[in-house]
Amino acid sequence: MRLRRVLVVLVSVLVLASCGSDGGDDPVAIEDGYTALRAAPDATEDAGPAKLHYRIEVDGQVIEADGVADMARQQLSLELPIPGQDEAIEMIVEGRTLYMQVPEEGRADLGVSTPWISIDTERAGQAVSGITGGLGGTSDPSDALAGLRGVAEGGVRTIGTEELRGVETTHFQAEVDLRRALEESSSIADPEAFERFAAQLGGGAATYDVWLDGDGLVRKLRFGTPVQGSEVSVAMELYDFGEATVARIPAPEDVTDITDQAIAQAGQAPA
Repeated sequence: MRLRRVLVVLVSVLVLASCGSDGGDDPVAIEDGYTALRAAPDATEDAGPAKLHYRIEVDGQVIEADGVADMARQQLSLELPIPGQDEAIEMIVEGRTLYMQVPEEGRADLGVSTPWISIDTERAGQAVSGITGGLGGTSDPSDALAGLRGVAEGGVRTIGTEELRGVETTHFQAEVDLRRALEESSSIADPEAFERFAAQLGGGAATYDVWLDGDGLVRKLRFGTPVQGSEVSVAMELYDFGEATVARIPAPEDVTDITDQAIAQAGQAPA
């Protein structure tokens, strides 16, 4: 997979972080999965920052990244290994701006001289729905969980219990109506982009796999969606709550805004 292709997918996916606070270590006993899942976004957002692990599968390739998300402050930072290379790049999201570190050898290809680039995800999403609109369309981390407000009554199935990083969780599978989530959520940062996401899924229906801990907080969330003609599977795991902080954004003089370039390249990306 070409690096540009990977980055197009990542611009879509990085808008989906979330966080929570430390859940209890006791086995989970959640009788009403519907109520618990609908309450999970608020409970998780109110709880504080968390470490996170992404696992993204696209075109038969697995992309994994580790970082920190502070959903209440709309902040996210990730260390992302470069496919086929022994190095990683740093990505930071604050509000609706995505910052990405650029290796020195890659700056000429992008036409920049600074060590960082930035993309206005709101503007890019409005111009090309398949990029930043592909998985929620904003850089607000709370949008990752906002879909749970659209869980269909009678559409929740309990899969079983599972231990994740030493914490007992209950695994649910839920049918989600993203248009209902949009109607009922006041925390979605960019309603128009979220609407594009719903339309992309063909009517706004989606299936979420969600793991809740004993406090009803999201420990893992997984779903799939099409991005740029590929079926992308996204799994996001949350852990070690309250033990890390999001990296600081780079100084203005170290950043080049490539939003226009990203929009232009997106129009040339394979369908």
